[in-house]
Amino acid sequence: MTSTTTAQAPQPARDGTATERRLLALVESQLALPAHSIHAGTPISEVGDSLDWLELLMAVEDTFGVALDPVQTKSIRTVADLLQLLPPEAEGALDRDLGAAVQRSLGSTSPRLF
Repeated sequence: MTSTTTAQAPQPARDGTATERRLLALVESQLALPAHSIHAGTPISEVGDSLDWLELLMAVEDTFGVALDPVQTKSIRTVADLLQLLPPEAEGALDRDLGAAVQRSLGSTSPRLF
């Protein structure tokens, strides 16, 4: 008995750190790309033009609460290179932001008596 399998295109893995997953989602969102279309090895040249890139860097700074060094950003060739520029405390900032958002959400969903 012979089994046949259908070849499928490999799907980018999303099992990295919370920072990596958030960065990949941010790139897709900021550049209006389909979900899960970006992975760490994606070349920056394939995801937009220079204006898109500038807007993405500003969104990264806002999202992760960091200031990226313009000299270092010129050497970025892939999404992984951008991830390398994010300091370790960026993940902690995401956790704090998420915790604060959950607390705000819970506070706003409490039932009103009147």
